[in-house]
Amino acid sequence: MVRTERSTFLIAVAGHLSQDLEGRYGDFCKLTRQLLARDGQELQWECFYTCDGHFPSDGDLDSCKAIIITGSPRDAFSQEEPEVRLQQLLKTAHARQLLLLGICFGSQALALALGGKAGRARAGLEIGSKLMQPLSTLQQQDYAPERASASFQLHESHQDQIFEMPPGATLFASSAKTPIEIWGLGSTVLGIQGHPEFSTQFMRDLIAWRLEHRTATPDQAKGAIAELDQTPVSAADASFMQQLCQNFLNR
Repeated sequence: MVRTERSTFLIAVAGHLSQDLEGRYGDFCKLTRQLLARDGQELQWECFYTCDGHFPSDGDLDSCKAIIITGSPRDAFSQEEPEVRLQQLLKTAHARQLLLLGICFGSQALALALGGKAGRARAGLEIGSKLMQPLSTLQQQDYAPERASASFQLHESHQDQIFEMPPGATLFASSAKTPIEIWGLGSTVLGIQGHPEFSTQFMRDLIAWRLEHRTATPDQAKGAIAELDQTPVSAADASFMQQLCQNFLNR
């Protein structure tokens, strides 16, 4: 296929973390590269800060194998210029059969660009460690790791969600309050509502930041910390999600 001749992985950075979190852990570009890098494998990465109006050119897409769309505190359904341009980019990339991996905001942006619906989550803020219930459809994908049929924990921090997947899309996993957690479209699109790039310590610091800046209530923060303590994302859970993303991109 044509895309096997392409070598560059583009990361569309859709938003910024707080200065404090970026100072400790790096920005979404760094976190995404850490998630997707494989030992002993040399990959060519390029980050475009679409949230700041920095978009790839047609020439960049010509050498691109995949686009990874990151999380963001912004709304994917916003009609502001960065989100409108991002959706157009994703439509173009999909038409070129590029691999598209969306994480949190990125998953919602993909759904919107390809004909789905997304908006403010009916359940409100979801933050903590959430139990994923995979469907048999995930196990059927050629990039699915072993134990794709087993439930697993995944870090989440979002107040928006996908309401309807794009036409022809397939649901791969759900959770108690977020029916569309992981989904795909054909062999070139994978959307993940959670944050496989966030470590447990990152989550603890994020929850503390949200509480301090009043973007989470004390009860929400307390419940999220309790989930991290009582139902943590295990090393096996984290490895599963990392392998899922890596396998999807490295075909």
